[in-house]
Amino acid sequence: ADQTVKLQDKELQLNVAQADAKTQERDIEIIYQQVLRRREVLQEARPDMQRRRAELEQKKQELARLAEQVEDEERAAEERRQRAQEQAVALRRQQEKEAAALM
Repeated sequence: ADQTVKLQDKELQLNVAQADAKTQERDIEIIYQQVLRRREVLQEARPDMQRRRAELEQKKQELARLAEQVEDEERAAEERRQRAQEQAVALRRQQEKEAAALM
């Protein structure tokens, strides 16, 4: 009778161990499937990310070109302002000379 109890106890332990092993196998399979899905999602997203990266680089270059264009336009405007100021000074001097000549 004692041997029978020990045998039943060993069988019970074996059944529990087998159940644990099956549970672990299922858990591992679930994790493996999740990894496969994540890998698939990443591979699908890669072309989109590369496209976005290329678009951002293109926009960055466009902004740099526009910034350079703005600087050029500001420089040209400053040169025009300076020339206009010089012309105004020259015109004022000319008018002062003419006024002095009339007196």
